[in-house]
Amino acid sequence: MDNKAAPDLSQHTLILVEGDRMLFASEERGIAPLLACLDRFSGYGGRCTLHDRVTGLAAARLAVHGGFVVEVVTRVISLPAKDFLTHHGIRLLSREIVPVIFNRAKTGACPAETIAHKTKDIREMIFLLSRLGNPISS
Repeated sequence: MDNKAAPDLSQHTLILVEGDRMLFASEERGIAPLLACLDRFSGYGGRCTLHDRVTGLAAARLAVHGGFVVEVVTRVISLPAKDFLTHHGIRLLSREIVPVIFNRAKTGACPAETIAHKTKDIREMIFLLSRLGNPISS
């Protein structure tokens, strides 16, 4: 990553940038903002950086599937997400690597993370994630 200042994630939960231009930003929590971003930029040929507060395996798989994310900058990433992004050649900058992303109540794994681990087919994963609504933390 170059030395440009990172976007302010205190105002947004997810930001997509290309160069100095912010293409997408959301204040929503959970996986829904990333699903919306990928839907909006489907087929986009750019080379973007995704800034996310928390990145689990579901978010990593979605970022790779989008085809336009070349770098992920996140506060926290799960080890499976880190490994997945690295395997697919996505640059990564993270403050903390954790074994798993927990749900908001910290009583178990994040539902999106669970779906991503159980579902290998990306289309099925997207369908299942879209049915979750917004009460998740990945």
